[in-house]
Amino acid sequence: MLEELERKRAELMREVHAVGAAIKAYAKTIGNGHAGVVKRGRTTKLGKKRTMSTATKRKLSLAAKARWAKINAKKG
Repeated sequence: MLEELERKRAELMREVHAVGAAIKAYAKTIGNGHAGVVKRGRTTKLGKKRTMSTATKRKLSLAAKARWAKINAKKG
């Protein structure tokens, strides 16, 4: 039973590698070498990181400072 399961696992791993290779090959043919690649951070479909406007960064910063001021005011 164990040998049969290990043989099945090896067969499935070969299939997974074959599918991965097929995905990479297809991605190269359509001109997007990054298709199927998961990157850290939020990205658009083209792989470019989204940028925040200066005004939005300022609003987030002020909101964070207000939260910390509220927390520190409670501490005394």
